[in-house]
Amino acid sequence: MSMTFETVGSDGAIKSEKIFKEINDHTTSYTYRSPTGLLSATQFTQPALTLMEKASFEDMRSLMEGAGFQHVDYRKSICNRSLITARKIAGSSN
Repeated sequence: MSMTFETVGSDGAIKSEKIFKEINDHTTSYTYRSPTGLLSATQFTQPALTLMEKASFEDMRSLMEGAGFQHVDYRKSICNRSLITARKIAGSSN
């Protein structure tokens, strides 16, 4: 398992450490528990936010396509804001 992070020791040397020390190549399953909850654990926050944003977009895409839009796309703007672009299908009365 290659999930690691780096720390700087008191001697200034960079040390690579495993995030989940209990997991090895022979581990068949593992349950992670955090006393503050999984979404408070940094390694789970960003993937959870990404998954929620993707789910929201897919939900919006299906609504827009049902309303007669096509080419519904998700983009990031220069200032890193989310943009959803679409074109209305000509002749659609939805």
